[in-house]
Amino acid sequence: MPGRRRFHPFLTDVALTGAAQGGVLVSNLICVGIVGHLMGMVALGEFLLIRRLCAWLASASQLGFGTALPREIAHANTEAEAKAPKLYLCAVAMVSAVILIFAAACCGAPQWSAVAMLGSRNAPLLYALLFLVLATVVHTMLVSYYVGLQQMQTANILQIVNNAALPAIVIWATARSQSIVLVVAAASLVQFAIAFVWSIPVLVSIKRISFTEIRTLAWQLIDYGVRRVPADIAAGGLFTVGPVIAAHYVSADKIAFLLLGTICLTSASLAFAPLSVVLLTKVSSLLGKGRGDDVQTYVGHLRSAVIHVSFLVVTQALIFVNPLVRWWVGGSYKAALPVLCVMILGVPAYMYFVALRTVIDAATPIAYNTRNVVASVTFLIVGSAIAARFVRTEWLVMAVATITSLSVWLLALLTNRVLRKLKMGHIETATRPFLVASALALVGLAVQLATGFNIGKVTFVVTMIFNIALLAVLMRKHQPAWLMLVGQRGLVRS
Repeated sequence: MPGRRRFHPFLTDVALTGAAQGGVLVSNLICVGIVGHLMGMVALGEFLLIRRLCAWLASASQLGFGTALPREIAHANTEAEAKAPKLYLCAVAMVSAVILIFAAACCGAPQWSAVAMLGSRNAPLLYALLFLVLATVVHTMLVSYYVGLQQMQTANILQIVNNAALPAIVIWATARSQSIVLVVAAASLVQFAIAFVWSIPVLVSIKRISFTEIRTLAWQLIDYGVRRVPADIAAGGLFTVGPVIAAHYVSADKIAFLLLGTICLTSASLAFAPLSVVLLTKVSSLLGKGRGDDVQTYVGHLRSAVIHVSFLVVTQALIFVNPLVRWWVGGSYKAALPVLCVMILGVPAYMYFVALRTVIDAATPIAYNTRNVVASVTFLIVGSAIAARFVRTEWLVMAVATITSLSVWLLALLTNRVLRKLKMGHIETATRPFLVASALALVGLAVQLATGFNIGKVTFVVTMIFNIALLAVLMRKHQPAWLMLVGQRGLVRS
């Protein structure tokens, strides 16, 4: 119909990806809440450590294919439909081989491996961890395959089904067993089975493939992906090294405090993570068409948006962290609050990195992100080792949390330096978004003071609704340039 307005396909992809990642985040938070309420803080600490280690090991064993696979598929252009299944086959075969070799090495000395990674001799938990890593990587490769084809709807349905809905159901069904091994193993089995069944049509579509073609496609993936493996390992280590070191000195319930802080820190990145996923192929496409000026404009507004939004998020999080954690995990949560607040202070820095890392990857073949993340995780390792040696045990978790937050800020500063070097956009210096965020913070603080920092759920919901309405009014009246751009570019005439 003439004059009818519809969402731009780019924003539609971002919205769908955001919805899927939001579903995964909510599922993860629900799973943590289930384990915390039904199994206690010690079991929660073990569960969170397993999940954190899985994220780290999975990122290392992917060989960078989580980025390389969609990139190579997208670059195939008209041949994408034919080459994509073959690229997927190569990717799955190689990452599965890496995981199985690593698993065999760990199973050769299971107690030593369990102590090294988990801080205990719980070999069955180690086996559950290894199976979870395999399931996670197979699932990730399948999602990356659909992202490369820009079939975001299919990729997001897979994410919601296999990484959100089913894990929550399985963990709820098995948590009453009081066995973290059973909880992790059952969730891994379901995720692996769904990914395997879903991938059958993809693999069956391969009509013919020669050894020479396998070698060529595998080299394409390796050539782009392996360069980014150090960055993936370091990025995973940014939120894993600290808890693993601390696990050798403090109990599992104390480790839970640190890992809950990590969840708070990484969850905030959801605001820009969907945009980051879609930007990898979009920025590559724009640069390939010689539209560098458009990229400069979009990246500049993106950088401004991250700064403004992160300030709003961190102020609200600090004000309401007490009731949110109480409702979330229950139990002895109060001792975790100082640790959580320190970790929340790293939210702006991590959001900045998450939003802009794929812009750097798309703009240049030089692995700047690898250098930046390695530098940050090196700072974390050295700092955590010094803390473990000289800080008293009762203060160790707080020290590691502080060092982790500082490491993330170092990563953001290094990312910003690369963007300036590449001349990727100009940050808007408007102050009104900060004034709006400050006004909303005052509203939340006033409510907390009025309730003696013991706000109820109904009052909290009413406060959030009021804040959202106030935010809509103020931002409509004083829109920053990046929000105006979304309004102009996000809708087009059909």
